Amino acid sequence: MDPIEVIFWLLVLGGPALVIAIVAINVRKSRRRLVVWWMSASFALGLSIWFTASAVTEARKMQARTSCVLRPLDFDNDSVETVRVQWWPPRVQCEYGYSYTNQQEVVWESRWLIYLPVAFIPVALATAFGAIRNTRLRRRAATPDGTGSVAHA
Repeated sequence: MDPIEVIFWLLVLGGPALVIAIVAINVRKSRRRLVVWWMSASFALGLSIWFTASAVTEARKMQARTSCVLRPLDFDNDSVETVRVQWWPPRVQCEYGYSYTNQQEVVWESRWLIYLPVAFIPVALATAFGAIRNTRLRRRAATPDGTGSVAHA
């Protein structure tokens, strides 16, 4: 595994796992809300895993210089070659050779998919902070004086 893959997988699996744990603690009193929450959390986790797997595959293709396949080739003799890879902005310079017209075309193709898993980080952070805030509010409301601490006699 490459270091970029390890980072992608840690972010995608670590963030939702933390959120699932925090929210599961908060929502344990209502079974219906818990079931609905688990279904939506599973869906979000599945989407983030799918996006991360796609991003890792695209990053591997960029590293191997085999990612220039966006345009279909018309004939068997047509060729495509990755000339340059640029990580920021994420794009690949591709050279297409067309055998029928005997021409070559050099184009930049965007690869923003590799940074798509980063979009899940703010969502996970917002959910985690919201769950932490709700936990504190519930604990504070559960104490008799509302101060958040229980006085021992």
